[in-house]
Amino acid sequence: MTIIGGGIVTPVMGFVSDAAGNIPTAELVPTLCFAIIFIFARFRSQAATH
Repeated sequence: MTIIGGGIVTPVMGFVSDAAGNIPTAELVPTLCFAIIFIFARFRSQAATH
């Protein structure tokens, strides 16, 4: 996940920042990434059975 974050997400943030003209809009990219990870974790988590 770190390789993806540093190698792909960072340039995407730069592209979004350049296209939008401001940095706060580019901060939506990692927010979206964390939302995807959260949704994946919610659907993949299972209750522990003993």
